[in-house]
Amino acid sequence: MDFYLAWKQKDNEFPYQMKSYDVESIIKIGFLTKVSKVISLNEQLVLEPEIRFGSVQTLDEAGLGLGIGGKYRF
Repeated sequence: MDFYLAWKQKDNEFPYQMKSYDVESIIKIGFLTKVSKVISLNEQLVLEPEIRFGSVQTLDEAGLGLGIGGKYRF
């Protein structure tokens, strides 16, 4: 499960004023696809860079991301 938080500014006015708002669903369902490669630095330390693509309900809210994870084996 991933959590997604976002702010989308609809205009470029300054100072920012809230003129209207829309109430959206609390829960949205989407998908997330990841491709990663495990790189062992030694017997205990592992790095795992990844590329991920995901969308929430529509492709208008799709995103592409890069990340790196680290694991330590005890």
